[in-house]
Amino acid sequence: MGMSASQARLLGLQARQSNLEYQGQQINQERTILSQQCTALYNSLLAMQVPTPPSTQDYTTIEYSGVDGATNFTLGTVKPSGENYNVEIKTTHTGNALQSDYGSKVVGKAGETMKGSYVPTTVSTPTGNFNRLPGSSEYREGDIYLNEKDGVLGNAVSQGAKIEDYMVLDSDTGVYTQAAGEFDPSKTYYKKTSKADYDKLEEAGRADYAHLREDVETSGVTIKADELSIYYVKNGDTVSQLSANSPYVDKNKDGTFTLKALPAGATLFQKGNGSDELNNPNAGATTVGGNVVYTFEDAKKEFPQFSWSGYEEAIKNSFGTSSESLDADDFYVYIETNDSGVQSVKFTLRSDVGENGQINDGFAKTYSFTPNGSFTSSTPTDGCKLEFDTQGRITKISIPQTDTEGKITGYRDIELKAAKVTDEAAYHDAMNEYEYAQYEYDKAQQEINAKTEVIQQEDRNLELKLQRLDNERTQITTEIEAVEKVIQENIEKSYKTFSG
Repeated sequence: MGMSASQARLLGLQARQSNLEYQGQQINQERTILSQQCTALYNSLLAMQVPTPPSTQDYTTIEYSGVDGATNFTLGTVKPSGENYNVEIKTTHTGNALQSDYGSKVVGKAGETMKGSYVPTTVSTPTGNFNRLPGSSEYREGDIYLNEKDGVLGNAVSQGAKIEDYMVLDSDTGVYTQAAGEFDPSKTYYKKTSKADYDKLEEAGRADYAHLREDVETSGVTIKADELSIYYVKNGDTVSQLSANSPYVDKNKDGTFTLKALPAGATLFQKGNGSDELNNPNAGATTVGGNVVYTFEDAKKEFPQFSWSGYEEAIKNSFGTSSESLDADDFYVYIETNDSGVQSVKFTLRSDVGENGQINDGFAKTYSFTPNGSFTSSTPTDGCKLEFDTQGRITKISIPQTDTEGKITGYRDIELKAAKVTDEAAYHDAMNEYEYAQYEYDKAQQEINAKTEVIQQEDRNLELKLQRLDNERTQITTEIEAVEKVIQENIEKSYKTFSG
């Protein structure tokens, strides 16, 4: 029995030893994989390009200036043309202009949600849709008529409005007559309203559209008379505030109102408290500094409160006379609101932002409108003669004088001054881009270091586990040796018994 027990013990210990060796192999394989992952992270860190800060020397050029009569000018591009030169002569003027902002704005995409700032894409306000009766000198009951545009009155009539409550304008005579009969979509209908109602409608077209939420019932809801004004219906591009005369409600005997079923595609909104999370109608749109950008033509439609002719003139003044002229189609526009709620129009080059739904990584230079700013116009002048000093700097320009037929009759000599000029705006833009790139580099480096630390910690845990397995294997090996010794002694005793 002793021999059998010892052999069974030996087999059990050898099985445990084999299992420990297998576990050790598995741990070593896991450590090898972790080592490969760590090496890949180190290689990615080595492959990262370290940002280099800009130097002012890279943005410093020699500027040549002169005086032609009472006009100060500077030289732009200078290109050789045979023995002479084609020169861009720049002069400074005052007027509507675009001035480059300090720094640049980050280009990105609008988020999927925003908090408390839903504004309909197009808000139809009553401004411009009211017509005062001919000869009226003041607002009186019935002086104002609200223009019900195509389909609106037809929809209202289908929900119970009376055609007799509307007026029709005879475009030939300018006379309003009471509407009658069936609704005729070819005519323009006007609903009589008062100065008080006009003020309410005009108020509804203001900032009340901010802080709206869409989580309200759309049919059969009872609304108190004094709560009607907190609800809005968006039907297509038209947003209207609910009122006692709204086609979207029925008046009850107790003075309350019941909301009707809305037309297909219409949405009911309620004023929120500014903290409600809402669907962002501009989700995915291109942004500059967090503001959605528009083409110049779209911006004119979206924000009619600005004088766009002045802005277009500013673009022409600032960019339309250079050797590489730009126009409004080359710019994106966005509206920026400061902490005081004042809105201003900002411009940025489309080439800086990106085209066809794609955005450029990094920053875009932005421009502000200045009504009486300075702008530079460029006049290309061919066939100029230039004189240089020993250092290669231009000292004099001879501008050709021509007759009515364009023949050169002589030259006007003007002495030039040379000065080093640093483009501070471009340098600051480059510094902003460097700081942003440095931030991205540091962030990526921190992420790699964090991942490496996790891998190293996992490797240390596996190493400790491997040490425990190794210690256990050492103990089992010692025990195996002892059992083998006992078995050997039992064998020797058995042989001696049979041989003795």
